[in-house]
Amino acid sequence: MERSEHYTLGRKVKVESDHKPLEIINKKSLISAPKRLQRMLLRLQKFDYEIVYKRGLEMYLADTLSRAYLPTVQLQKHDSEDRVLAITDRSKSEKDAESITMSEYANISSDTLKKIKLATSQDEILLKLSKTIKDGWPERDELPPDIQFYHTFRDELVSQDGLIFKGDRIVIPLTLKDEILQRVHSSHIGIQGCYLRTKESLYWPNMMKAIETYIKKCHVCATIQGEQDFFEIDRLHDRKSKEVINKFKAQMARHGIPGMLISDNGPPFEMPVGQQRPFLALLDWRNTPSENIGSSAVQRLMGRRTRTLLPTKSKLLKPSLPTNVKEQLAKRKSLSEFYYNRTAKNIPKINIGETVRIRPFGKEKTWTKAKVDEKVNIRSYQVTTEDGRTYRRNRKHLRRSNEPFIGNNVVDPPNFDNVMTDKPPSAENPKPSADKITPIRRSTRQIKMPKRFEDFNIYK
Repeated sequence: MERSEHYTLGRKVKVESDHKPLEIINKKSLISAPKRLQRMLLRLQKFDYEIVYKRGLEMYLADTLSRAYLPTVQLQKHDSEDRVLAITDRSKSEKDAESITMSEYANISSDTLKKIKLATSQDEILLKLSKTIKDGWPERDELPPDIQFYHTFRDELVSQDGLIFKGDRIVIPLTLKDEILQRVHSSHIGIQGCYLRTKESLYWPNMMKAIETYIKKCHVCATIQGEQDFFEIDRLHDRKSKEVINKFKAQMARHGIPGMLISDNGPPFEMPVGQQRPFLALLDWRNTPSENIGSSAVQRLMGRRTRTLLPTKSKLLKPSLPTNVKEQLAKRKSLSEFYYNRTAKNIPKINIGETVRIRPFGKEKTWTKAKVDEKVNIRSYQVTTEDGRTYRRNRKHLRRSNEPFIGNNVVDPPNFDNVMTDKPPSAENPKPSADKITPIRRSTRQIKMPKRFEDFNIYK
């Protein structure tokens, strides 16, 4: 395509190839292609082409040219012009495309890499798979039963340096599956969290089912519920307010003063997860991609992942800002709101004068009968019981009743008109007549001066 760029650029080109997997790879996303083909496909992005499979026996022209190639000729210099009949040195990109070491793109320690290579060399299934990748894929029915599963995505499999890759993920031998599951589940981040972290770098058949089966047997995960989002943990040496305030000061100095502080008003967090390597558990939780968002909490906060004990590709540790985060968070919020409100319904209003029953509180068990006096707020009503007591209750604490309301011993509201004040009587409130004035009785008790004032002259 590049050698014939003057003829192929800007035109629809049909490419015939006897490599059938190449036809399938070209139709998939670029990330699904093996590393040794990704650069070739990138260089072909500027062309408008279509790859069609054709048997090698039917490609007569290409077969003839491959056997009648020009001999190696160096640059020949003439007086008038320079002519190039053949290029002996390949470009740097061509050399790089042929010398890609895929294990270098996986951020795995040398010890772990040796362990995977050793287990792969001792795994009979992966040995058959590696041989099939190198020799070529026959039809599915002609494959051994234990590797027929890989036939579906055979175009993504590559064998190199004793390892098998599916795209850019390492295929793990079944003998190391339990060790990988134990390592990825050490922080108890749930089924989705373990799967999302594992599928970024590793692969084995039925990986999701294996993770689900492993985690369902964990008694710690059975007690952990909640949202997998970013949070902080501080150690409290005691439960006094001074200790809590000091910890909050450190958090607020790091993240800013919160507009709202929510607390469950309970004791400090005491779970087995918090007692075993809490900071390592925090590291795993923060790097777990949130469901339905695609990025982890630490990515959204810092713009990059942080290194963990789980093998991670080096490109995943490079800074990369997640896109459409606000839209995805809003979508998740609206989805949660939809499922929460799916069975919810508005409570019907209550009219003034209707008889209701008040929900009991505390140790009471009887719903008290009352009458609605007025609507105080959107969901608040003022009600009066049969014994004359007045309450203000939320609509959800009131239940309609068809019983008659009998208001015995109704206590009238207090009258504040006759309360004495310090204001002098005005013309509107004349003084009572003299015949109705009750004389004020003076006290006849003898007043004695306290002894502590005997040395003082007190003027009356």
